[in-house]
Amino acid sequence: MFKIVLQFLILIPLLASPSLLRGQADIEVEAGLLGAFNAKQTEIWGRTVHSDPSLGMYAKTGFSWYFEELKLQAAVLAGYHFLELNGEGEDLTYSGTTHRISFSTGLRYWLVKEWGLGTFLDIENNRDLEEWRTSTNDLLRYSLSVNVLYRLHASLKLVAGYRAPFYPRNEAYFLYNPAQQVWVGLNYGFL
Repeated sequence: MFKIVLQFLILIPLLASPSLLRGQADIEVEAGLLGAFNAKQTEIWGRTVHSDPSLGMYAKTGFSWYFEELKLQAAVLAGYHFLELNGEGEDLTYSGTTHRISFSTGLRYWLVKEWGLGTFLDIENNRDLEEWRTSTNDLLRYSLSVNVLYRLHASLKLVAGYRAPFYPRNEAYFLYNPAQQVWVGLNYGFL
C-alpha cells in the first residue's frame, strides 16, 4: 500500500518539472459544505447500526500547476473538515462531531475553458488525534475522490465532488467518519 501511495506522490513533481513542461503556478483556497453517509448498514459487534446523513463544512488550501498545452492541472492540497454525526442501533444512540485533517494530490483535466474534471488521492486521519496509537496501522484513511469544476470567473470556480475510502474498510470507523462523502464549494486561485 505504501509503495502505491509513494509512486503517486512522486508523479506530481515529475509532471511539474520545468524541463518537461511549461505551466502556470497557482495558490488556491477552497471552502464549502460537506455531506457524508454510509451506503449500507454498519454492523458493529454483531449489532446493526444506522447512521444518519451527516453535515459539515470543509476548507482546503494548496498549490497547483496548470499545463496549458495538455489542459492538465496538478494540485497538492491540505485541508480540514468537520461533520456533525448521529445515529442509532438496536440498543444505543450516538452523536458527536468529528474533525479531520487531510492531504490530497491529484490531477484536473480541463475539458473546455469552463469545465474541468479531477481525480485525487486523499489521506486523512482515521482516528481523532487524541486516539492515535503508533502501534496500529489504521491511523490514516486512504480515499479516492472525483470532482467537477465550473469556472465562474477567471479565478473563481464552483466545485462538486465525491470521495470513498479504499483502505482501511473497517466498519467501526464509518460511525464517526462515514464512508461516502459529497461536497460543494468554491475554489479561488490567487495567481
